[in-house]
Amino acid sequence: MTANPTRPAGRWGYQIVGSFTDLNPADRFRPIHGVPPAMQYLYGSLYTEDGRYFWPIHGFYQERGRFLHLSESVRGEDFVYAPEGDTVYNGPMNRGERGGWWGYRHPETGMPVYETDGDTVRWTEEHELLTVTGEAFGRALQFFVPDEEDPLIYTSQALRITEGHVKGSKATGWFFHDTMHMKEGSNYIVSPYLKRIQGAWVAFVTEFEDGNVHMGHLVWGVEGFQLAIIDRTDGPSIVHREVDVAVRLDDTGYPDHVTYTTTRGEEWIWEAARGGRTPIRTDISPDHRWREGVVRRQGDDRPVAVAEALMEVYNDRVPLT
Repeated sequence: MTANPTRPAGRWGYQIVGSFTDLNPADRFRPIHGVPPAMQYLYGSLYTEDGRYFWPIHGFYQERGRFLHLSESVRGEDFVYAPEGDTVYNGPMNRGERGGWWGYRHPETGMPVYETDGDTVRWTEEHELLTVTGEAFGRALQFFVPDEEDPLIYTSQALRITEGHVKGSKATGWFFHDTMHMKEGSNYIVSPYLKRIQGAWVAFVTEFEDGNVHMGHLVWGVEGFQLAIIDRTDGPSIVHREVDVAVRLDDTGYPDHVTYTTTRGEEWIWEAARGGRTPIRTDISPDHRWREGVVRRQGDDRPVAVAEALMEVYNDRVPLT
């Protein structure tokens, strides 16, 4: 009998299978399809009453906090890193379930840094830097990269802030709670996804003045790492696996316009906000750029009330226009 002339199992590049899911919070802490949890992130846009704009991100490894990275700006200007973020505890933490809430807790005080029951996320940083409660918007999105050497299951839930304070001011906005399941002993920071695959990725929420909301992830990378997955209140959900991207940079080397085009001809466009640049993360890559903006479908010119759309681009990996 002739052997099946297919490629070895799992070695077909980093192609993504995406869908939406009703999320069980316990799944963030236990294996999915045999792949163990590796990292979690909370991140998003917080707008304060006094005109400031914050973009915090707090990461967690399996057994410890990573760190709080707190970016701050006046609306319309570029971000600076707020040094108060460096004062937050980032050592080993207790993790798991307590009273129906799953999360990470300080090992000495027992206070949760974050906890979730699936519908609500409570995020609390030390020294009263940040206290946020968010309610889940719609379904969580989830995608699976069934790679033999570097499997990845990525889960993301958008949350609308129902109560929030940051650095002493009342805050509103949106944030995300993301989880990465990866092979034992790995994490996203040391994976090929960060080191060479990922090119242009934005997790976004666009809340229009008419009350409708678009939410999703637009992902482009090399070796088939591509996905457009979008949920919206005024139309059907979208999941497209094959996506082209075109990136335009401004004269400072930061993105100012990124177009994602699916094989069905749909265009979703990220446009930079005025200002919105974060300092270059040289610990990630000298070609790494983060910038805030807004995502719209091509031709949709409705006024936007609130946006969360921090574009992450590696200038050396993407097609430039």
